[in-house]
Amino acid sequence: ATKISDFGQKIVDLYQARQFEAAVGNADGNLRLAMSLPRDLGALAAKTSSENTKWFTIMGNPPLRKVFETAFNLPSSFGRIDLDLQLEALKIRADKMFGDSSVSQFKDPAKLDELVKVFLLRGDLASANTETSRASSVLSMLQSGQAQFKALIRR
Repeated sequence: ATKISDFGQKIVDLYQARQFEAAVGNADGNLRLAMSLPRDLGALAAKTSSENTKWFTIMGNPPLRKVFETAFNLPSSFGRIDLDLQLEALKIRADKMFGDSSVSQFKDPAKLDELVKVFLLRGDLASANTETSRASSVLSMLQSGQAQFKALIRR
């Protein structure tokens, strides 16, 4: 009866953690998602809902959806196919990658850590490919502009 409630400190700690995630997200959005994954996916994995319900929850949660689509190397058009086909594809990819098609497997810190690593790796590869593509576009525009410039000089 003499202990003062730690409710206020818990709120402050949660706020600081979220603010830190937001600050990290300003530099790297994928890292922000990776930092929030243990909290968000861990809570979902621990629920007593059916596995299909958990997968549908992931599909309806943009940050979680992005993590799985990136980790599973799914195309950007994946979200346009029938929901039941998306569900099956996610379960098949999870089984191939982790040996289990359930969301509940991510209660295991080792499986969650593996998902985070794959997500960050594939996210970095996608970013690198995008940067390479942008650099190629800029280079081709510069080369095209240089050719036009030389043609103008020759006139």
